[in-house]
Amino acid sequence: MPSRLIVLNEWLLHDLRGDNGRDFQSQSFEFLQALIQKPDRIAVLRASPWVTKAYNLMKHHDPLVLEIAKLLHKGILLDLSKCLQLNRHDLIPLPVALQHIELKEDKYLFDLCHSANADLIVTSDTRLIEKVALIEEIRLALRQEFLSEYLA
Repeated sequence: MPSRLIVLNEWLLHDLRGDNGRDFQSQSFEFLQALIQKPDRIAVLRASPWVTKAYNLMKHHDPLVLEIAKLLHKGILLDLSKCLQLNRHDLIPLPVALQHIELKEDKYLFDLCHSANADLIVTSDTRLIEKVALIEEIRLALRQEFLSEYLA
């Protein structure tokens, strides 16, 4: 099975923190475990809202969240075979087709996906998917559909 490079929207971190309930937390924890076992990797942008939230998991008061955070950090973020980390100066301009779409706070995810040549962005935001549905340069997947396939 060929490996994929995946950009994850911040839903993962909210799930892991328990913001979206125990079922989503459990499913996202299962995703982390599967990601470690599969040849896939994630891409993250250093000094981004995603990375800030990931590191803030290590300061959480819930022991379960702390255990999950350790797996995220040690099993994925600190492992070069599991995580590609880019700096802001590594980013290249988005394709013209995306430059005219209002991406707001999610723009850094598109910059990252394009610059890292990632296979897809996984998001829970259906409006975001609708905005870029006709743009072929970037592929998006909904959280639930992606996880259903990934964990099958």
